[in-house]
Amino acid sequence: MLMRQLCQPLWICFWLMFLPLIAQAQNCNSAIDQSSPTANFFFITDGSATDKSTGLTWSRCVMGQRWDGKTCGRLKQVATFRSWKKAIKDAEKEVLAGYDDWRLPTLEELRTIVEYRCEDPAINSTVFPNAFPGPHWTRDSYVSSTNYAWRIDFKDGSENADLKLVTSYVGRLVRGNMIVKKVKQEFKAEPLDEMDSDALRLQRSKLLELGKDGI
Repeated sequence: MLMRQLCQPLWICFWLMFLPLIAQAQNCNSAIDQSSPTANFFFITDGSATDKSTGLTWSRCVMGQRWDGKTCGRLKQVATFRSWKKAIKDAEKEVLAGYDDWRLPTLEELRTIVEYRCEDPAINSTVFPNAFPGPHWTRDSYVSSTNYAWRIDFKDGSENADLKLVTSYVGRLVRGNMIVKKVKQEFKAEPLDEMDSDALRLQRSKLLELGKDGI
């Protein structure tokens, strides 16, 4: 019963059994605009990348993977997959690129790196190579039940809240504060006929009459 709870959904356990045998084959629809284009990022040689559109800096590998200078190493079940509580704690202990303020992202933050035109995984594979095409924890608890937390499945970018005790999900590090884009309010001039009034029309009529009288 416990194993059944920890492996929800059940395909996760089956997937993990054959993880070393699975070759990732990302599928992308070029007819859809990119939601997380490579041009948005600038890369740091230590295995992190900053998204210029949000101001957030991400680890290019999930916790447990190692950056070798070109890509992320293979996923290892013991070192990579965590419960929600462990993912939160481990993220706060991480030191990467000389920084120790790494953390697990919020749901809103993690959404910003989902590449919705791709699946298996639904992420920019140039920025985040050898990415895990499965659920990633966020730090946000589910409001209706604190036993659940939000996650995003990078198989297809779908979101759901799952039991925090599940130990088959991964965590990706982030640091910084997300830029909140302000919507610029443009002044919209009203049409002249809507701005007109009886008083203004009367005033213009008197001015015209005065002009005719030579005043």
